[in-house]
Amino acid sequence: MDQACKVILPFHYRIFECVAGRWLTFRATTVYTFASPIEPDDIARHFGLSPWDVVMELFRLNGGRDGFYLANLHDREYHYCGLEAEDVPPKLIELGLLAVDPLLKADRDD
Repeated sequence: MDQACKVILPFHYRIFECVAGRWLTFRATTVYTFASPIEPDDIARHFGLSPWDVVMELFRLNGGRDGFYLANLHDREYHYCGLEAEDVPPKLIELGLLAVDPLLKADRDD
């Protein structure tokens, strides 16, 4: 991805990247919530998970291989997306969390 990408996800989803055994998470911003606001750093605690719990599940999923991962903290579902940032949107589309931009799709069909 040659440009920064902004994706709006449900508040209980997080994108992680594993690089040489180090786990990085992407900072999220709360856009709007009906309930009292939950800070992004407190979300794991809100769902009864510690950061260690999440990282262990991500590690088990793919043996800690480098790449991008998606965590659904509410349902405790974890997904490996692929090695590159470009592998994340197709996984989000597969899970029904992201729609294909019809204008971009029309350009590819020509």
